[in-house]
Amino acid sequence: MFPQQPKAGDAKPDWQALAVALAINRGFTLISGGPGTGKTTSVLKLIICAKYMDPQCRIRLAAPTGKAASRMLEALSKAAEDIGQTTERSTVAEGIRTTLELPKEAFTVHRLLGASSHADRFHYDRDHPLPLDLLIVDEASMLDLALTVQLIEAVPSTARIVLLGDKDQLAAVEAGAVFAELSASPCLSIACCEQLEQITGISATSYQHESPPDGLLDNVIWLRHNYRFAKHSDIDDLIGLINQGDAKTLIARLKSGSYQNINWHDDTLPALSGYAKALLLEPMADYIKQLDTDRQDLFSLFDRLRRYKILCAERDGPRGVEAMNQLVNEAVQMEQRARGHAKRERFVGDAAHRTWYPGQCIMVLRNDYHLGRFNGDIGIVMANTQGHPVVYFPDALEPDKAISLSRLSDYELSFALTVHKAQGSEFDHICLVLPNKTSPVVNKSLLYTAISRAKKSVSIIASEASLFEAIARPVKRYSGIRSRIAALTS
Repeated sequence: MFPQQPKAGDAKPDWQALAVALAINRGFTLISGGPGTGKTTSVLKLIICAKYMDPQCRIRLAAPTGKAASRMLEALSKAAEDIGQTTERSTVAEGIRTTLELPKEAFTVHRLLGASSHADRFHYDRDHPLPLDLLIVDEASMLDLALTVQLIEAVPSTARIVLLGDKDQLAAVEAGAVFAELSASPCLSIACCEQLEQITGISATSYQHESPPDGLLDNVIWLRHNYRFAKHSDIDDLIGLINQGDAKTLIARLKSGSYQNINWHDDTLPALSGYAKALLLEPMADYIKQLDTDRQDLFSLFDRLRRYKILCAERDGPRGVEAMNQLVNEAVQMEQRARGHAKRERFVGDAAHRTWYPGQCIMVLRNDYHLGRFNGDIGIVMANTQGHPVVYFPDALEPDKAISLSRLSDYELSFALTVHKAQGSEFDHICLVLPNKTSPVVNKSLLYTAISRAKKSVSIIASEASLFEAIARPVKRYSGIRSRIAALTS
């Protein structure tokens, strides 16, 4: 599964192989990596190894939100298809080829723990541990302190826990930047490195560092190779400067125009200028054109919708999500009205009329297990054969799987998202809109999270002062959990 292991002196070890080897041999492991560093592939190979060693191994997948859990399972399924093709062409043992069966479901952490009607009570806890042997939690940077403690306490002492996330990404809204704190300082002992070398064949000299154990010893590993961004690409360079807190160099490069795939508009007005609005709306042209050309081609509509997303730091205000959604909604709706497509529909039990039109983009705000839709799911509103509004989702494009808009109890427009809501998502191009005034939510982690959602290009609408202030403002939210986990895993 991990071919071409480096020999002694090689400066580029296979971090995925090391992560899997560490996780399979430790009771508690944190794997941190940015977008494109291979977290999903590492998890898949960890599952294969665990099942190969023990075919009866009870594996559970979880994530903080329903959307993240759904994405986790979807990404693993796709990775399994890829690795399945690779292993079929290789000389790997037949036993490993038979272990590609994945867990059938990924849970939210609350659902995994058996949340009751009381928010602070769970069915599973220290006295009633979860029935599992290996727990893998994705998007762990979104876990808050209280939930992390409850989760760890509910895992039996004989089981292994693996938390995956991105230490530089936004922390949970609630108390504690738990994942960032726990994974801040990867430190592997000499004994651990020797064990990993025996397992993987990777020389310890290629990754062993003489750093003081100020973090968790032998529990943390960083995936350091990026398979998505070329080294020194525009986005890779921008992310690097953000993480270094080098606002001066970053702004100088933006001003010089040296970036080909990053466009910055220094907009100091309270609301967006005309040019900023044009910059923000221009990438929507492909989506609007597809609506005009063939709105029945839902696959193409979702494809164009996934290519571009507007991200905002705040919900309210002239540069917040609600204002940006209204701006785009009016632009798209204007095109539809010009063609006679906009409709007004009174929903049963709803006192107000709501305006909808074919192509309206909405996001579900509440988990509904009966409908199979989760907080964060994005859908497109269309008219059914009776002319009533129904919502299609990218994993359910057949007409009989469309859901009546009136059945969705809580949703909102989603042409624009907050950066928090966009965590875990990827888009070809993003446009980041920052407030033109000082805001406590705008910091280095928010910038990093937003920019790293983009695969190809980035537009930034922000004043120079806002950018400088955000990059210079680190997030400091210490929970004290590091010492508690160290005590549990020692």
